[in-house]
Amino acid sequence: QFADGKPSYRNRYVRTKALELESAAGHGLWRGLEEPPDFANPHGPFKDTSNTDLVYHAGQLLSTWWLGGTAYRVRLPDLETCGSERFGGKMPTISAHPKLDMHTGELCVFDYKPFPPYLTYGVVSAAGELVHHTTIELPGPRLQHDMAITEHHTLVFDMSLMLDPEAMKRGKAKTTFFRDKPTRIGVLKRHAPGSEVRWFSVAP
Repeated sequence: QFADGKPSYRNRYVRTKALELESAAGHGLWRGLEEPPDFANPHGPFKDTSNTDLVYHAGQLLSTWWLGGTAYRVRLPDLETCGSERFGGKMPTISAHPKLDMHTGELCVFDYKPFPPYLTYGVVSAAGELVHHTTIELPGPRLQHDMAITEHHTLVFDMSLMLDPEAMKRGKAKTTFFRDKPTRIGVLKRHAPGSEVRWFSVAP
């Protein structure tokens, strides 16, 4: 923070559900970033660390996670965690890297999972209300690291680098680049249903 010509700095842990569970247990319930997913873990196969991206929207600072987790509200300026943002229960989890339209104030959000529906998409109004929510069909789970927006459209991706479906059948998370599968770019009008997405194939 800069005030009266002087800088100051502070940091805080985001008080995620996973952090609270580990604090209560007195030990780690997950081993680390590179651990194989443990689908038998009653708290989830991965630890939601909410450590990937921050977005300021509708007067709130939201902390997000790349694998699609709870968006946590972080209070300014003391950075205390003030609960989760679930958008009325319609999108209890979102992926990192939502996109803010600086002209309309709308926030475009997406979420992905290793099980159907593999990709969901929504638009949050400038006031913080989820005004659009839809499913975009994919042939299988994809690593949706990012998205893009234009004035009227949203772009989503079906990449050639994806979770290996054969490894997933064995309960393992392995990322493989499939040179025989084209990359697809999906173009959707911002408030249109997912069924209207148009796919354009490019080289892997």
